[in-house]
Amino acid sequence: YWKTLQKPHDNLDLVPLEEAIQLNDFRTRRKLLLDTLFKDPTKHLDVLMVARHNEDSETAHYAATTINKIQRDYQLKLQKYSNTLIEQPDDEKTIEKYIDIVEKYLQSGLLEKHLLERQRIIYANLLEKSFSSSPRKQTLIKILRNSLALKDFDAALAAGLKLRQNWPEDEDAWIESLRASVEAQDNILFQQVMSQIREVDIDWTPPGLKQIRFWKNHVTDPSLQGEA
Repeated sequence: YWKTLQKPHDNLDLVPLEEAIQLNDFRTRRKLLLDTLFKDPTKHLDVLMVARHNEDSETAHYAATTINKIQRDYQLKLQKYSNTLIEQPDDEKTIEKYIDIVEKYLQSGLLEKHLLERQRIIYANLLEKSFSSSPRKQTLIKILRNSLALKDFDAALAAGLKLRQNWPEDEDAWIESLRASVEAQDNILFQQVMSQIREVDIDWTPPGLKQIRFWKNHVTDPSLQGEA
């Protein structure tokens, strides 16, 4: 019982970085923030984004400097893979590495508005290229979700159809198809997919069944996008 409360070698001076940013102790805040500069700043990017607006000028400067460096690193890597792909347009390893860095950039929270849309368009082209050379379910799911993010509902619905045709026994194919129909507010397709689900022998997991049952019971009108 005692061990669950306190381990003998625990460092009791540790403070969560998110809480440290809110501290009035400038010295502690600067020290913890500087630690992130030399360890893994991308791991704490969300905290750095908050810290750059801190009232302490040095804390804000450290955070802004780190964010700018991360941004430059992403841009250099993107340029590197873009140039390599021009020279070797069919190199699958380069395409996959390029996709990976674009995914991380999109998830970083550094991109906004037109820059975010531009990277999503690049991402869409890379995913299509990858799927053409090596058709994989996960790549097609990424195409579907990225199309939804771009509000390209026709592309998303087309990806959903390919999923159902190529992986009819996989629950992901049906879950993602329903996701696309809900966000596209296509009630007819939603009902069609729900009807088809009853006719196919699908390998369901408990979470998958829970999602399907939720949609069946609550999404009579697919305008309920926030629940998808």
